[in-house]
Amino acid sequence: MGAGVSNIQKTGNENVDKTVRRLAVLGALRSSGNENKVVQVPTESNRSHRMYMSSSRARRDPERSLLLLWIKGRHEMIRRTSALPENFNQCMEDEKKQQQLYDVPTQEEDDFITNFCAICKSPTILRIDGWPCRVCGVVYHRNCLQTSSKYTSKDLDMFDRTKTAIGWSCEKCDNILNLLQQEELDKLSSAFEEFDINRDSSVSVDEYLAYKRRRWFQEEGYHMPPEEEEFERTQFRLLDADGNGDIDYWEFAKKEACKCLANMPKEQLVALLSPLEKLAARRVYDLLDDDQNGFITEDEARVAFTMWYSFLDETPQKTKIAHHGTAAGMMLKPKATAISEQRGTQQASLMLDADEDGDRTLTWREFLKTQALYILCARSNKTHLR
Repeated sequence: MGAGVSNIQKTGNENVDKTVRRLAVLGALRSSGNENKVVQVPTESNRSHRMYMSSSRARRDPERSLLLLWIKGRHEMIRRTSALPENFNQCMEDEKKQQQLYDVPTQEEDDFITNFCAICKSPTILRIDGWPCRVCGVVYHRNCLQTSSKYTSKDLDMFDRTKTAIGWSCEKCDNILNLLQQEELDKLSSAFEEFDINRDSSVSVDEYLAYKRRRWFQEEGYHMPPEEEEFERTQFRLLDADGNGDIDYWEFAKKEACKCLANMPKEQLVALLSPLEKLAARRVYDLLDDDQNGFITEDEARVAFTMWYSFLDETPQKTKIAHHGTAAGMMLKPKATAISEQRGTQQASLMLDADEDGDRTLTWREFLKTQALYILCARSNKTHLR
């Protein structure tokens, strides 16, 4: 073999084998009389260079020509690598972590549920004498909650929903204020004090409307019209989760916390979801994806929502689902009404607005990003009271 190759071998460079393979290609071309062909020579930078072997110098010393070509490709690779941003590796790592946010746990739901009561620390028989939190999977005995001073009779009634599809959130997960920063909590406290005129730690409908009228006049310069006042009365009823006619701090703060969460980036909301919440969301996604092709079309969403609204319109079925906590009655497929079809079409169109690439289909990633806010805000047990 020529002196060029000998010199390469002496250097101990790891690319000797690649150079030898290139020489073999060249030799085969020369022996077949096709030495004037264009030879595609791949380099480490994965770029292809064209080399005409018709020049006299290349014929005299083909090994040297190939070596120079390799050096040129090596320099190009170094140049391109040095041109990468300083935080390139960090960007790649961030992208990997972002992708992991949408990974569905491969474990079964029961794998995330503890085997010991969070209060008495004794073993439990799952769904026999111990019932889990739907968010974190921590298990509780009903008797332990009953003897605890933290839980009222109303809390125990909510705990019984662990036996239904709605589920129950433990004390920690029920309080979505835990998802906010201290600065945001301070703002909520200040806002509540503005509503609570008489400082009795609760806001009546009169106090609520008085504050809203004052703010309206300050911003608009005239008194609040009747239709706006009626709208604010509706908002008050929505804030009053237990329906006692007053809004306490927790009712106010939890509702306002949802507004704070709505201002967060969607990826950040997805990161706040627990594995159990992701599993539940994936089950819903798979149900909507009727043909199991990996994305939800507008027609699939419309059919699903139309069927759901049809069940809600039928009182006996609604009662059955509420009591048993399952949608087993949905096998009956009630007849869709014009109203349910209209509502189903509207809801499907609203859901598909989350489509990011404009193809009017929803991938799992798009679905979870748009549903994360609703999942987090639904953690509170009082969300399902009315």
